[in-house]
Amino acid sequence: MTFEEALENLFKCPNCGKVMQLTDNTQIIKAIKWKIEQLEKELKKSF
Repeated sequence: MTFEEALENLFKCPNCGKVMQLTDNTQIIKAIKWKIEQLEKELKKSF
């Protein structure tokens, strides 16, 4: 859910009504970017 959607719902889950919890995805994003770089390097080697 985007920040805008959460704001529209007053930071409550539209399904159950519970208050949403903020999650820091910085490490997950960093790991995904690293994996993408590795896959791109492998693709370049193949061609």
